[in-house]
Amino acid sequence: MLWGARVYEVEAQGIIEWREDKCVCRRARLIREVAEPWWTEAGEFVAKLPSVPYFQPDDKPLRSWKLFTAAAGDAGDVARAAAWDA
Repeated sequence: MLWGARVYEVEAQGIIEWREDKCVCRRARLIREVAEPWWTEAGEFVAKLPSVPYFQPDDKPLRSWKLFTAAAGDAGDVARAAAWDA
C-alpha cells in the first residue's frame, strides 16, 4: 500500500485464484471509495517525522528535569550492592 493511496470497495466476478488477501478474477468493478482508513493517520504521522528536532537541544531545560551525574549513579550502584550483601 502506498502512502496517499485511495481505497475502494470492489466487486469481483469469476475469481480464479486467491493468494492471501489478493485474488485473480475475470472481471472487477469499483463499487465506491471507502472513507479514509486508520492507516492514513499513520502515514501523516510518518510524514512529519523528519521535521522533529531529535538530539537538537534548545537550551531551555524544564525545571522539573533532574540531572543525574555519573558519580551519583556510581554511588547508587555501590549502595545497592551493599544492600544485597547485607
